[in-house]
Amino acid sequence: STMQTPDQNIDAYIPINVAIERFGDISVTRSSGSRSRELVELHQLIVQVDSIDHVESTAAAIDRMLELNHPKKDYSMSVPLALLRQAEATQRTFNIVLGSIAGISLLI
Repeated sequence: STMQTPDQNIDAYIPINVAIERFGDISVTRSSGSRSRELVELHQLIVQVDSIDHVESTAAAIDRMLELNHPKKDYSMSVPLALLRQAEATQRTFNIVLGSIAGISLLI
């Protein structure tokens, strides 16, 4: 399964206790005359922190908690700040390579 990016224009966010009370933990899938039921506690969890300074430590704490409580790694975790920093690092590397090529071109 892939993680979807939150879209506040079409998504509705409710407290987890309300979701469990209202919808329960059973996911029912129907297709071409068959039906399957599966116990699913959560499909996706979005965490909001109070400060950008706490994003990485909060993500690390959640990751440790998931590792301890989910021996079967049936989840994935995405931290937008980490993805942004990774993209920035890749961009810096790309800029260095291009700068080096340009410098060599000027020498030739």
